[in-house]
Amino acid sequence: MENQVQPETITQPSKPNSGLSWKGIAEVFYNPAGLFTKIKENPKILVPYLVFGLVILAVHWSIRNLVVNEILQMPEVQARMETMGEITDKMKNTMAIGQAVQWTAIYLICPLLAAGLAFFWGSFIFGGGAKYKQLLSVMLYGELIFAAGHLLLLPLILAKQNLYVTLSLGALAPEKSFSNTLFAVLSKFDLFIIWEVIVIGVGLSVIYGFPRNKGYLISVLSMGMLTILAIVTAIISSFFR
Repeated sequence: MENQVQPETITQPSKPNSGLSWKGIAEVFYNPAGLFTKIKENPKILVPYLVFGLVILAVHWSIRNLVVNEILQMPEVQARMETMGEITDKMKNTMAIGQAVQWTAIYLICPLLAAGLAFFWGSFIFGGGAKYKQLLSVMLYGELIFAAGHLLLLPLILAKQNLYVTLSLGALAPEKSFSNTLFAVLSKFDLFIIWEVIVIGVGLSVIYGFPRNKGYLISVLSMGMLTILAIVTAIISSFFR
């Protein structure tokens, strides 16, 4: 009697972290450590970058006319208008579109710079090992928290027709203006910005294998340098008011 050889069942290996890009959009809010553990092995860039960019564009597109009206109220702009003549609706619309696109582009550059700064601090100063793509993925998912803050405030801004509605200490500034130094400093102490820095710190500690406190430090140093740049820009612009 011949022995019958049972055919082996060949199973296809499951795709690791299937759907991680999309799941991470929600997971970063409630389980950042778990998300970044998976990101360390399989960093995601496209989806979080796309979602972040679309949210920021949607917010700035919604407030574009408020931004233009605020710009036209600036004394230096009004002085130029006296020589240029009346601003037509077509010119205002062009300015509004330009502002929305410009601010979206600026925000899209920020994760690239933040990842570079984190690489500098984490790899060169603290001697850790990480790839730029891993750090960029952490920054992008962290930025989704910042974007969520913008999205949350949008209905209040539109309802009050006021760009300076904020969850930051900027509400305490006597003069609320993006070119005002005190407002620029205090507005960085925002609930969602602090949350973002903490989450990014968690991500950096996971990527580098550092203690959590060191991850927080690198996050503060990286995001803080961007904040200082924004404040310095506000101070310089105030000299030309």
